[in-house]
Amino acid sequence: PPKPVQTSKVCRGCGAEKPIEEFTISSVEGGYRKAKCKTCEAARVKAYYATNEAYREATKKRAREWEKSA
Repeated sequence: PPKPVQTSKVCRGCGAEKPIEEFTISSVEGGYRKAKCKTCEAARVKAYYATNEAYREATKKRAREWEKSA
């Protein structure tokens, strides 16, 4: 028998039930829909970049130095 088509999902970020189109497809996890909706995922990424700016700059610097030495 064919699988039932999922039309909505509950977000683990905000707890709201939203249409399945509000969840991105993760290529890393084998094509499944992510647990957080697009809005919550965008807020998570924005917060990560804001709190890890020094780490990101250090990584960029190491990459530039490595490219110069190659």
